[in-house]
Amino acid sequence: MSMHQGLASDFKTTPYWWEGVPRDACEEAVPARADVVVVGAGLTGSSAAATLAAAGRDVVVIESQWPGFGASSRNGGFVGRHFKHSLADLLKRFDVPTALAYFLELRRGFDFAINLMKSEGLDCKLQENGRFIAAMNVSDFERLKTDYALRRQHLDEKFELLPEGGLSEYRSTKVVGGVLLREQAAIHPGFYAHAMAQRARARGALIVSNTSVLGLRHVDAGFEVTTTRGAVRCRDVLVSTNGYSGDAMPWLKRRLIPIRGFMVATEPLPAETLRKLLPHNRTYTDIRKDSNYLRWSPDGTRLIFGGQTGADLENKLDVLGMRLRDEMIGVFPELEGTRIAHAWTGRCATTFDVFPKIGNRDGIHFALAYCFSGNALAPYLGHHAALRILGQPSPENAFEARRFPSMPFYNGNSWFVPYIQRYHKLADRLRR
Repeated sequence: MSMHQGLASDFKTTPYWWEGVPRDACEEAVPARADVVVVGAGLTGSSAAATLAAAGRDVVVIESQWPGFGASSRNGGFVGRHFKHSLADLLKRFDVPTALAYFLELRRGFDFAINLMKSEGLDCKLQENGRFIAAMNVSDFERLKTDYALRRQHLDEKFELLPEGGLSEYRSTKVVGGVLLREQAAIHPGFYAHAMAQRARARGALIVSNTSVLGLRHVDAGFEVTTTRGAVRCRDVLVSTNGYSGDAMPWLKRRLIPIRGFMVATEPLPAETLRKLLPHNRTYTDIRKDSNYLRWSPDGTRLIFGGQTGADLENKLDVLGMRLRDEMIGVFPELEGTRIAHAWTGRCATTFDVFPKIGNRDGIHFALAYCFSGNALAPYLGHHAALRILGQPSPENAFEARRFPSMPFYNGNSWFVPYIQRYHKLADRLRR
Protein backbone atom coordinates (compact mmCIF):
# COMPACT_ATOMS: atom_id res chain seq x y z
CA MET A 1 0.00 0.00 0.00
CA SER A 2 1.34 3.43 -0.87
CA MET A 3 1.76 6.13 1.74
CA HIS A 4 -1.16 8.06 0.28
CA GLN A 5 -3.45 5.03 0.53
CA GLY A 6 -2.47 4.43 4.16
CA LEU A 7 -3.42 7.96 5.25
CA ALA A 8 -6.97 9.28 5.38
CA SER A 9 -7.95 11.91 2.84
CA ASP A 10 -8.27 14.44 5.69
CA PHE A 11 -5.05 13.29 7.42
CA LYS A 12 -3.84 15.75 10.07
CA THR A 13 -0.52 16.22 11.84
CA THR A 14 -2.18 17.65 14.97
CA PRO A 15 -3.26 15.61 18.00
CA TYR A 16 -6.58 13.83 17.85
CA TRP A 17 -7.06 15.17 21.38
CA TRP A 18 -7.35 18.74 20.12
CA GLU A 19 -10.56 18.03 18.20
CA GLY A 20 -13.49 19.85 19.82
CA VAL A 21 -11.49 21.15 22.80
CA PRO A 22 -11.59 24.92 23.48
CA ARG A 23 -8.26 26.66 23.02
CA ASP A 24 -7.74 29.23 25.78
CA ALA A 25 -5.16 31.51 24.19
CA CYS A 26 -5.78 34.56 26.38
CA GLU A 27 -3.20 37.19 25.52
CA GLU A 28 -3.49 39.17 28.72
CA ALA A 29 -1.03 41.94 29.47
CA VAL A 30 1.99 40.92 31.51
CA PRO A 31 1.67 42.69 34.87
CA ALA A 32 4.60 44.54 36.37
CA ARG A 33 4.38 42.62 39.67
CA ALA A 34 3.02 39.39 41.12
CA ASP A 35 3.58 37.22 44.15
CA VAL A 36 4.43 34.14 42.10
CA VAL A 37 5.30 33.54 38.44
CA VAL A 38 4.68 30.03 37.13
CA VAL A 39 6.43 29.21 33.87
CA GLY A 40 4.34 26.78 31.82
CA ALA A 41 0.56 26.23 31.79
CA GLY A 42 0.44 22.47 31.44
CA LEU A 43 -0.86 20.13 34.12
CA THR A 44 1.93 20.99 36.56
CA GLY A 45 1.69 24.76 36.21
CA SER A 46 -2.11 24.80 36.27
CA SER A 47 -2.23 22.62 39.38
CA ALA A 48 0.34 24.76 41.20
CA ALA A 49 -1.37 27.99 40.15
CA ALA A 50 -4.73 26.77 41.46
CA THR A 51 -3.23 25.87 44.86
CA LEU A 52 -1.36 29.18 45.13
CA ALA A 53 -4.28 31.35 44.02
CA ALA A 54 -6.70 29.55 46.35
CA ALA A 55 -4.34 30.48 49.21
CA GLY A 56 -4.57 34.15 48.26
CA ARG A 57 -1.36 34.57 46.26
CA ASP A 58 -1.30 36.82 43.20
CA VAL A 59 -0.26 34.29 40.53
CA VAL A 60 0.78 34.84 36.92
CA VAL A 61 1.30 31.85 34.64
CA ILE A 62 3.43 32.51 31.55
CA GLU A 63 2.73 30.14 28.64
CA SER A 64 4.60 30.25 25.32
CA GLN A 65 1.64 28.86 23.35
CA TRP A 66 -1.73 28.15 24.96
CA PRO A 67 -2.56 26.15 28.11
CA GLY A 68 -1.88 22.46 27.64
CA PHE A 69 -0.19 22.90 24.25
CA GLY A 70 2.71 20.58 25.13
CA ALA A 71 2.79 17.03 26.46
CA SER A 72 -0.28 17.64 28.64
CA SER A 73 -2.55 17.38 25.56
CA ARG A 74 -0.37 15.12 23.38
CA ASN A 75 -0.03 11.95 25.47
CA GLY A 76 -1.95 8.67 25.45
CA GLY A 77 -4.28 9.59 28.28
CA PHE A 78 -3.07 6.80 30.61
CA VAL A 79 -3.31 7.45 34.36
CA GLY A 80 -1.39 4.95 36.45
CA ARG A 81 1.23 4.21 39.07
CA HIS A 82 4.18 3.36 36.87
CA PHE A 83 7.51 4.62 35.73
CA LYS A 84 10.51 3.10 33.97
CA HIS A 85 12.06 1.42 37.03
CA SER A 86 10.82 -2.00 38.05
CA LEU A 87 10.59 -2.81 41.73
CA ALA A 88 13.00 -5.70 41.16
CA ASP A 89 15.63 -3.29 39.79
CA LEU A 90 15.17 -0.78 42.62
CA LEU A 91 15.51 -3.49 45.26
CA LYS A 92 18.90 -4.34 43.75
CA ARG A 93 20.03 -0.70 43.97
CA PHE A 94 18.52 0.50 47.26
CA ASP A 95 17.46 -0.78 50.65
CA VAL A 96 13.88 -1.95 50.90
CA PRO A 97 12.38 1.23 52.48
CA THR A 98 13.98 3.46 49.83
CA ALA A 99 12.85 1.28 46.94
CA LEU A 100 9.31 1.08 48.28
CA ALA A 101 9.18 4.84 48.89
CA TYR A 102 9.30 5.51 45.15
CA PHE A 103 6.34 3.26 44.45
CA LEU A 104 4.36 4.62 47.41
CA GLU A 105 4.92 8.13 46.02
CA LEU A 106 3.57 6.98 42.66
CA ARG A 107 0.49 5.65 44.45
CA ARG A 108 -0.04 8.95 46.26
CA GLY A 109 0.24 10.79 42.96
CA PHE A 110 -2.31 8.53 41.31
CA ASP A 111 -4.75 8.84 44.22
CA PHE A 112 -4.34 12.63 44.24
CA ALA A 113 -5.10 12.94 40.52
CA ILE A 114 -8.13 10.64 40.58
CA ASN A 115 -9.56 12.29 43.70
CA LEU A 116 -9.08 15.70 42.11
CA MET A 117 -10.94 14.71 38.95
CA LYS A 118 -13.81 13.24 40.93
CA SER A 119 -14.14 15.74 43.76
CA GLU A 120 -14.05 18.75 41.45
CA GLY A 121 -16.01 17.17 38.62
CA LEU A 122 -13.33 17.84 36.01
CA ASP A 123 -14.63 17.19 32.50
CA CYS A 124 -11.82 14.91 31.34
CA LYS A 125 -13.73 11.77 30.27
CA LEU A 126 -12.38 9.73 33.18
CA GLN A 127 -12.62 5.96 32.72
CA GLU A 128 -11.49 3.69 35.56
CA ASN A 129 -11.07 0.81 33.18
CA GLY A 130 -7.81 -0.85 34.24
CA ARG A 131 -4.63 -1.60 32.31
CA PHE A 132 -3.27 -4.72 30.66
CA ILE A 133 0.54 -4.99 30.51
CA ALA A 134 1.58 -7.46 27.86
CA ALA A 135 4.68 -9.60 27.45
CA MET A 136 5.66 -10.24 23.84
CA ASN A 137 8.11 -13.06 24.60
CA VAL A 138 8.65 -15.71 27.26
CA SER A 139 11.61 -14.00 28.93
CA ASP A 140 9.65 -10.76 29.29
CA PHE A 141 6.73 -12.71 30.77
CA GLU A 142 9.03 -14.26 33.37
CA ARG A 143 10.40 -10.81 34.19
CA LEU A 144 6.86 -9.45 34.52
CA LYS A 145 5.84 -12.30 36.85
CA THR A 146 8.90 -11.77 39.05
CA ASP A 147 8.32 -8.04 39.40
CA TYR A 148 4.64 -8.32 40.23
CA ALA A 149 5.28 -11.08 42.75
CA LEU A 150 7.57 -8.57 44.51
CA ARG A 151 4.90 -5.89 44.29
CA ARG A 152 2.37 -8.23 45.87
CA GLN A 153 4.83 -9.11 48.65
CA HIS A 154 6.01 -5.58 49.48
CA LEU A 155 3.19 -3.30 48.32
CA ASP A 156 0.12 -5.53 48.53
CA GLU A 157 -0.52 -4.63 44.89
CA LYS A 158 -3.56 -6.32 43.38
CA PHE A 159 -3.19 -7.87 39.95
CA GLU A 160 -4.27 -10.83 37.86
CA LEU A 161 -1.70 -12.88 35.99
CA LEU A 162 -3.01 -13.94 32.60
CA PRO A 163 -1.01 -16.66 30.84
CA GLU A 164 -1.81 -18.32 27.51
CA GLY A 165 -1.38 -15.07 25.63
CA GLY A 166 -3.80 -13.09 27.75
CA LEU A 167 -6.20 -13.42 24.83
CA SER A 168 -9.21 -12.58 26.98
CA GLU A 169 -7.78 -9.04 27.17
CA TYR A 170 -5.48 -8.38 24.22
CA ARG A 171 -6.31 -10.49 21.20
CA SER A 172 -3.03 -10.54 19.37
CA THR A 173 -0.91 -13.57 18.57
CA LYS A 174 2.14 -11.43 19.46
CA VAL A 175 1.23 -11.60 23.18
CA VAL A 176 2.39 -14.58 25.27
CA GLY A 177 0.90 -13.40 28.58
CA GLY A 178 0.44 -10.39 30.78
CA VAL A 179 -0.75 -8.72 33.94
CA LEU A 180 -4.15 -7.11 34.44
CA LEU A 181 -4.26 -4.12 36.81
CA ARG A 182 -7.76 -2.98 37.65
CA GLU A 183 -6.83 0.16 39.63
CA GLN A 184 -5.76 2.17 36.58
CA ALA A 185 -7.54 4.82 34.58
CA ALA A 186 -7.74 6.74 31.32
CA ILE A 187 -8.66 10.32 30.46
CA HIS A 188 -9.01 12.57 27.42
CA PRO A 189 -5.78 14.62 27.55
CA GLY A 190 -7.19 17.62 25.70
CA PHE A 191 -10.17 18.04 28.02
CA TYR A 192 -8.00 17.25 31.05
CA ALA A 193 -5.50 20.03 30.27
CA HIS A 194 -8.34 22.45 29.52
CA ALA A 195 -10.16 21.60 32.76
CA MET A 196 -6.99 22.09 34.83
CA ALA A 197 -6.32 25.50 33.27
CA GLN A 198 -9.93 26.55 33.85
CA ARG A 199 -9.61 25.41 37.46
CA ALA A 200 -6.57 27.66 37.95
CA ARG A 201 -8.38 30.63 36.41
CA ALA A 202 -11.48 30.02 38.54
CA ARG A 203 -9.32 30.36 41.64
CA GLY A 204 -7.90 33.66 40.48
CA ALA A 205 -4.68 32.83 38.62
CA LEU A 206 -3.84 34.92 35.54
CA ILE A 207 -2.67 32.84 32.55
CA VAL A 208 -0.81 34.81 29.89
CA SER A 209 -0.62 32.89 26.60
CA ASN A 210 1.59 33.26 23.52
CA THR A 211 4.36 34.69 25.66
CA SER A 212 7.84 33.21 26.05
CA VAL A 213 10.13 33.59 29.04
CA LEU A 214 13.51 34.96 27.96
CA GLY A 215 15.32 35.02 31.29
CA LEU A 216 15.20 34.88 35.09
CA ARG A 217 17.39 36.93 37.40
CA HIS A 218 17.55 37.72 41.09
CA VAL A 219 16.54 41.25 42.04
CA ASP A 220 16.09 42.63 45.55
CA ALA A 221 14.31 39.93 47.59
CA GLY A 222 12.86 38.16 44.58
CA PHE A 223 13.12 37.73 40.82
CA GLU A 224 12.60 39.52 37.55
CA VAL A 225 11.13 37.34 34.83
CA THR A 226 11.74 38.77 31.37
CA THR A 227 9.27 37.77 28.65
CA THR A 228 8.60 38.60 25.03
CA ARG A 229 5.90 40.98 26.25
CA GLY A 230 7.66 42.70 29.10
CA ALA A 231 9.07 41.92 32.53
CA VAL A 232 7.35 40.96 35.77
CA ARG A 233 8.87 41.09 39.25
CA CYS A 234 7.87 38.53 41.83
CA ARG A 235 8.84 36.93 45.11
CA ASP A 236 8.77 33.30 43.90
CA VAL A 237 9.16 31.42 40.62
CA LEU A 238 8.08 27.91 39.70
CA VAL A 239 9.38 26.34 36.46
CA SER A 240 7.12 23.60 35.07
CA THR A 241 8.17 23.39 31.42
CA ASN A 242 9.34 19.75 31.34
CA GLY A 243 10.23 18.69 27.76
CA TYR A 244 9.73 22.25 26.51
CA SER A 245 12.31 23.85 28.78
CA GLY A 246 14.41 26.50 27.04
CA ASP A 247 17.37 28.73 27.75
CA ALA A 248 15.82 30.77 30.55
CA MET A 249 17.14 28.31 33.16
CA PRO A 250 20.23 26.60 31.70
CA TRP A 251 20.92 24.61 34.88
CA LEU A 252 17.64 22.73 34.39
CA LYS A 253 18.09 22.39 30.65
CA ARG A 254 21.39 20.58 31.21
CA ARG A 255 19.62 17.98 33.37
CA LEU A 256 16.49 17.28 31.35
CA ILE A 257 16.40 14.94 28.37
CA PRO A 258 13.53 15.85 26.02
CA ILE A 259 12.07 12.75 24.38
CA ARG A 260 9.72 12.80 21.43
CA GLY A 261 6.64 10.64 21.75
CA PHE A 262 4.56 9.70 18.71
CA MET A 263 0.96 8.60 18.34
CA VAL A 264 -1.65 7.98 15.68
CA ALA A 265 -5.42 7.79 15.62
CA THR A 266 -7.14 5.63 13.05
CA GLU A 267 -10.09 6.63 10.95
CA PRO A 268 -13.41 5.61 12.58
CA LEU A 269 -13.67 1.84 13.00
CA PRO A 270 -16.72 -0.38 13.48
CA ALA A 271 -17.47 -0.86 17.18
CA GLU A 272 -17.33 -4.63 16.75
CA THR A 273 -13.77 -4.38 15.45
CA LEU A 274 -12.54 -2.65 18.59
CA ARG A 275 -14.46 -5.06 20.82
CA LYS A 276 -12.95 -8.01 18.98
CA LEU A 277 -9.36 -6.82 19.40
CA LEU A 278 -9.52 -5.15 22.84
CA PRO A 279 -12.77 -6.44 24.33
CA HIS A 280 -12.68 -4.66 27.70
CA ASN A 281 -11.74 -1.12 26.61
CA ARG A 282 -8.75 -0.75 28.93
CA THR A 283 -5.40 0.90 28.40
CA TYR A 284 -2.74 -1.43 26.99
CA THR A 285 1.03 -1.45 26.85
CA ASP A 286 3.88 -3.95 26.85
CA ILE A 287 7.17 -4.20 28.71
CA ARG A 288 9.56 -4.11 25.78
CA LYS A 289 12.07 -1.26 25.82
CA ASP A 290 10.61 -0.10 22.50
CA SER A 291 7.02 -0.62 23.54
CA ASN A 292 3.67 0.17 21.99
CA TYR A 293 0.72 1.57 23.91
CA LEU A 294 -2.85 1.66 22.75
CA ARG A 295 -6.46 2.22 23.70
CA TRP A 296 -9.88 3.02 22.33
CA SER A 297 -10.65 6.69 21.83
CA PRO A 298 -12.95 7.87 24.66
CA ASP A 299 -15.96 7.93 22.33
CA GLY A 300 -15.29 4.34 21.24
CA THR A 301 -14.82 5.10 17.55
CA ARG A 302 -11.04 4.82 16.91
CA LEU A 303 -7.89 3.06 17.95
CA ILE A 304 -5.20 5.28 19.47
CA PHE A 305 -1.76 3.72 18.99
CA GLY A 306 1.65 4.95 20.18
CA GLY A 307 5.24 3.91 19.65
CA GLN A 308 8.52 4.83 17.93
CA THR A 309 9.34 6.78 21.12
CA GLY A 310 12.46 8.87 20.66
CA ALA A 311 12.64 8.47 16.89
CA ASP A 312 13.94 11.36 14.79
CA LEU A 313 10.67 11.93 12.92
CA GLU A 314 9.40 15.19 14.38
CA ASN A 315 9.20 16.80 10.94
CA LYS A 316 8.10 13.68 9.05
CA LEU A 317 4.74 12.90 10.59
CA ASP A 318 3.35 11.33 7.40
CA VAL A 319 6.25 8.85 7.47
CA LEU A 320 5.71 8.38 11.21
CA GLY A 321 2.02 7.70 10.62
CA MET A 322 2.82 4.93 8.17
CA ARG A 323 5.46 3.39 10.45
CA LEU A 324 3.04 3.23 13.35
CA ARG A 325 0.36 1.92 11.03
CA ASP A 326 2.71 -0.92 10.07
CA GLU A 327 3.42 -1.65 13.75
CA MET A 328 -0.31 -1.60 14.50
CA ILE A 329 -1.05 -4.08 11.70
CA GLY A 330 1.85 -6.25 12.92
CA VAL A 331 0.03 -6.51 16.24
CA PHE A 332 -3.45 -6.78 14.72
CA PRO A 333 -3.38 -8.11 11.12
CA GLU A 334 -7.16 -7.67 11.06
CA LEU A 335 -6.57 -3.92 10.66
CA GLU A 336 -4.97 -4.29 7.22
CA GLY A 337 -6.55 -1.59 5.06
CA THR A 338 -7.20 0.77 8.01
CA ARG A 339 -6.08 4.33 7.36
CA ILE A 340 -4.50 6.84 9.73
CA ALA A 341 -6.42 10.06 10.39
CA HIS A 342 -4.02 11.79 12.82
CA ALA A 343 -0.29 11.46 13.51
CA TRP A 344 1.33 13.71 16.07
CA THR A 345 4.26 14.18 18.37
CA GLY A 346 5.05 15.89 21.64
CA ARG A 347 8.00 16.21 23.99
CA CYS A 348 8.02 14.69 27.45
CA ALA A 349 11.20 14.65 29.52
CA THR A 350 13.24 12.24 31.54
CA THR A 351 16.43 12.60 33.56
CA PHE A 352 19.78 10.84 33.52
CA ASP A 353 18.70 8.72 36.50
CA VAL A 354 15.14 8.31 35.11
CA PHE A 355 13.42 9.70 38.23
CA PRO A 356 10.89 12.55 38.40
CA LYS A 357 12.12 15.66 40.21
CA ILE A 358 10.74 18.31 42.56
CA GLY A 359 13.04 20.83 44.17
CA ASN A 360 14.59 24.27 44.38
CA ARG A 361 17.72 25.66 42.74
CA ASP A 362 18.96 29.14 43.69
CA GLY A 363 15.49 29.96 45.02
CA ILE A 364 13.72 28.84 41.83
CA HIS A 365 11.25 26.01 42.37
CA PHE A 366 10.71 23.26 39.82
CA ALA A 367 8.57 20.15 39.30
CA LEU A 368 9.09 18.15 36.12
CA ALA A 369 10.61 15.07 34.40
CA TYR A 370 7.71 12.70 34.99
CA CYS A 371 9.34 9.87 33.06
CA PHE A 372 6.10 8.87 31.28
CA SER A 373 3.72 9.17 34.29
CA GLY A 374 2.72 12.81 33.92
CA ASN A 375 -1.07 12.58 33.98
CA ALA A 376 -0.90 11.54 37.64
CA LEU A 377 2.39 13.01 38.83
CA ALA A 378 2.19 16.45 37.19
CA PRO A 379 -0.87 17.71 39.15
CA TYR A 380 0.45 16.05 42.31
CA LEU A 381 3.98 17.47 42.20
CA GLY A 382 2.67 20.84 41.01
CA HIS A 383 0.46 20.98 44.09
CA HIS A 384 3.37 20.03 46.37
CA ALA A 385 5.64 22.64 44.79
CA ALA A 386 2.94 25.22 45.51
CA LEU A 387 2.74 24.11 49.16
CA ARG A 388 6.49 24.69 49.46
CA ILE A 389 6.15 28.19 48.05
CA LEU A 390 3.36 28.86 50.55
CA GLY A 391 5.60 27.67 53.36
CA GLN A 392 3.10 25.02 54.34
CA PRO A 393 4.42 21.74 55.71
CA SER A 394 4.21 18.88 53.27
CA PRO A 395 5.44 15.32 53.71
CA GLU A 396 8.88 14.41 52.44
CA ASN A 397 8.69 13.48 48.77
CA ALA A 398 10.58 10.51 47.33
CA PHE A 399 11.19 12.51 44.15
CA GLU A 400 13.01 15.31 45.95
CA ALA A 401 15.93 16.35 43.73
CA ARG A 402 18.73 15.65 46.18
CA ARG A 403 20.67 14.45 43.18
CA PHE A 404 19.90 15.85 39.74
CA PRO A 405 22.71 14.54 37.54
CA SER A 406 23.88 15.83 34.19
CA MET A 407 26.66 14.73 31.85
CA PRO A 408 29.81 16.56 30.73
CA PHE A 409 29.21 18.75 27.68
CA TYR A 410 25.46 18.06 27.66
CA ASN A 411 23.48 21.24 26.82
CA GLY A 412 19.92 19.96 26.52
CA ASN A 413 20.24 18.67 22.95
CA SER A 414 19.09 15.06 23.16
CA TRP A 415 20.63 14.07 19.81
CA PHE A 416 21.52 10.63 21.20
CA VAL A 417 17.95 9.51 21.96
CA PRO A 418 17.19 8.16 18.42
CA TYR A 419 20.32 5.99 18.63
CA ILE A 420 19.20 4.61 22.00
CA GLN A 421 15.81 3.87 20.47
CA ARG A 422 17.45 1.88 17.67
CA TYR A 423 19.49 -0.07 20.23
CA HIS A 424 16.32 -0.89 22.15
CA LYS A 425 14.65 -2.14 18.97
CA LEU A 426 17.58 -4.45 18.32
CA ALA A 427 17.63 -5.70 21.93
CA ASP A 428 13.89 -6.44 21.79
CA ARG A 429 14.34 -8.45 18.59
CA LEU A 430 17.18 -10.48 20.13
CA ARG A 431 15.02 -11.44 23.12
CA ARG A 432 12.34 -13.08 21.01
